[in-house]
Amino acid sequence: MWKVSLALVGHRLLLLVVALLAVNVRLSSLAPAQTGPSLFPTHALWEGFLKRVSEGQEFQELDRLLAVPAKQVIYATKNPFLWAARWWVSLTHATPRGTLLFLSNLFLVLFLAELMALLSRMGTTDVAEGAALLMIVWPTSYEMSLGDSSALMAYLVTLTLRQAIDNRWLVAGVALFFLALMDPMALGLVPILIYFFWYFQRHYQVGQVLKRTAFFLIPFGLALYWRWHEYPSVARIFADSALGDIMGWVKQNQGVRATLSRSFGGQLVTVLFFGVGAGVSLLSNTGLMHRVVPLNQFFVWLFFTPYLSVASRASIAAACLGGIASATSRQVLRAILAALLLLSAYEAFLVFSIG
Repeated sequence: MWKVSLALVGHRLLLLVVALLAVNVRLSSLAPAQTGPSLFPTHALWEGFLKRVSEGQEFQELDRLLAVPAKQVIYATKNPFLWAARWWVSLTHATPRGTLLFLSNLFLVLFLAELMALLSRMGTTDVAEGAALLMIVWPTSYEMSLGDSSALMAYLVTLTLRQAIDNRWLVAGVALFFLALMDPMALGLVPILIYFFWYFQRHYQVGQVLKRTAFFLIPFGLALYWRWHEYPSVARIFADSALGDIMGWVKQNQGVRATLSRSFGGQLVTVLFFGVGAGVSLLSNTGLMHRVVPLNQFFVWLFFTPYLSVASRASIAAACLGGIASATSRQVLRAILAALLLLSAYEAFLVFSIG
């Protein structure tokens, strides 16, 4: 775990330096009177960095919730991430941007810990560590550190599956409850969770089975009852999803060139990269349960994610990275990590130098 912790801190510090340099470049371009490059004050660079947090949807929603009493926040929004942010601001009187940065990084750390725990049960510790490192340096993973609720979503997906594999249905049910409040993708986990439940409970007495059924179904049922009218239809979800777009292009015989011609290359590479990981996991993991987890995450990710958001929400399918880590030697894995590190730095520079 120390390698993952060191990699996370080092990677985020590197991206912070790159982001501040990019902000300085942008500010220089907005000051035509300047002759040659100049270094702006630290507070100006930091404010430019925090501006990116203020542009996120979570900041806009939290800013709206500040006018709502903390006791009534659960009625104003159904997003648990915003609940936590509003209550944290109320308790600590922290700034909204600082609160979002703190919570997103907290859930990122929890997500990485759960990802390693899940993949350690499905393979080896080395594979789990390699997958976590790949997730850290993924070019869009920086978004999880900038006040984005995707860190919590990825944590809940991973926590639900890991607790189900451990046959702990109360925690799995509570995690699924919060996930169902955040996004309809919770529905996509239900089939695999039903299989896990049957696999573990088939030899237990009826009383124990009913108790664990209640642990699992009651929280999930409450979330569906509370949020169901806000969910789009399955047909609508599919039509707006990456999976629907890809299948549409295949039916029209446009294939891969259509995605590239529409400048969707980064999304396409992401789908292929994680798809290879899911396929390798299906072939190499031992036991049906461990084989289907990455495949389920892969299809849930594609089905419930618009195509243009595939790369940003890749953490949902993070278990697929275990397949990449297990299929590569240490030298190849290091080369992939180095390439992703350079890409992530370039991505951060572009994001903070424009706008």
